[in-house]
Amino acid sequence: MTIDAKALNVTVISGQDYTAQIETAPGTFETVEVYFDEAAAKALGASYAVTYGLNNKGNTTISADTTTTITVHDGFWNAVGISNDPMYANMDGENNYSKYNLSNLEILGNVSVEAIGSSLGAGSDSTLTGGIERLTATYGLYAGVTAIDGVADYDKQLSRVVLGSDGKTVDVYAANFTEGAEGDVYGLYGDKADISLNGASSTVTVESSTTGNAYGAAIENATKLTFNSISNDISVKGTSAVGVSAEEDGSVVSFQSESTNITVEGEDSVGLSVTDGAEAVFTGEAQITADQAVAVDDTSTLTITGETANLVAYGLVRNAETTTITDGTLSMTTDGSSLNVVEGSNATVVVGAGIFKRPVRKRRCHRSGASGKGGRRKR
Repeated sequence: MTIDAKALNVTVISGQDYTAQIETAPGTFETVEVYFDEAAAKALGASYAVTYGLNNKGNTTISADTTTTITVHDGFWNAVGISNDPMYANMDGENNYSKYNLSNLEILGNVSVEAIGSSLGAGSDSTLTGGIERLTATYGLYAGVTAIDGVADYDKQLSRVVLGSDGKTVDVYAANFTEGAEGDVYGLYGDKADISLNGASSTVTVESSTTGNAYGAAIENATKLTFNSISNDISVKGTSAVGVSAEEDGSVVSFQSESTNITVEGEDSVGLSVTDGAEAVFTGEAQITADQAVAVDDTSTLTITGETANLVAYGLVRNAETTTITDGTLSMTTDGSSLNVVEGSNATVVVGAGIFKRPVRKRRCHRSGASGKGGRRKR
């Protein structure tokens, strides 16, 4: 499917009262009020669980001439701005998820995504017909491949998303303001995916008042995430906050922007976390501000390459494996930072002083019933 229009506006309001002005005829408007039935919502409980803006399960291209605005506000359940997953409902009378479909999404024009969800109606027992479990977090973008019990070709699947193109802007905002409740929030999430943000600028903003995790971006399971816009800004605020997290063999996050700024606020905040065989690559100017700016475990790698590559860390840097620097610079401003092995050529490492606080991360769960990494369980 191809969409080539001046504007594409998607607004989804759920779990709350809503008032709208609807144009019933040229120049004639009518006020429509919708009232949220909280008692009925509580009866549904977690069986509903999530509200989507754009849920893509095919090949969709939205042209570079189209300005796309996706707004999802849910005052009771989780919200997902964009979902891209090839699991396909075979309409066999029981609506079971019994095969995969190609799942490629390209939104090439200016794109703005806002997903604000709630933990009030979220729960751990939410399942779709056929035993597929619903997402149990709020996402600006979710790009994944759900493993379906008894369905072949999972290993051949890839969830591919392209946001923006030359001269365009990409803005993603995700939030959950349910204070004291459980609930994770992700600006971008990839599981067996290939995601790229392109154009003049990309901005990812995440805010959370829950006790759960808040991620600007999180990838795992051999996912590729590329920030390719000229400027890239990631801002995260939350109790347990991470700017960018890359996990597992084959997962690579590439910061190819001319300038990247990652700012994370919260107790024991982490700017960049690279674990379980993943890799992070910087080719331009980058600044990371967090209690622990960079955390790389003993199975993963950090690469800074190119004459314009300059990573400045305002916070602790810990790399237990290899830091590869080629014609680039790593500046560490916090006392207690450590690098295991530095390889490459024409490398510059600058060391400053500061205070170290050890981060404590909670394990995350994407689909109900899953624990630890990601919700990739066979259904």
